[in-house]
Amino acid sequence: MSCSLLTDLFVAGYRKPCQERFWEAVRSGQPTAYIPRCRRDGDYEPTQCDRQDCWCVESKGVEINGTRTRGTITCPPRELENFVFFVVLA
Repeated sequence: MSCSLLTDLFVAGYRKPCQERFWEAVRSGQPTAYIPRCRRDGDYEPTQCDRQDCWCVESKGVEINGTRTRGTITCPPRELENFVFFVVLA
């Protein structure tokens, strides 16, 4: 790790990607900028919305395909995020 990176981390404090993106959007001052919703632990909230659409994301902010919709949406619980489901055919 470079000295300047360590200095940046010390001065700015460590932020997770959601927190970084949040502050970048706020600092941009653009009223149309998408501002992510972050949990207290710094991960992305399961539901993200911009001015028109809402969608579900994984904890790292990756949009879950097929979830983008106009208005509100109910996203699946995060506990299911890392599980793989198998169907057993008898």
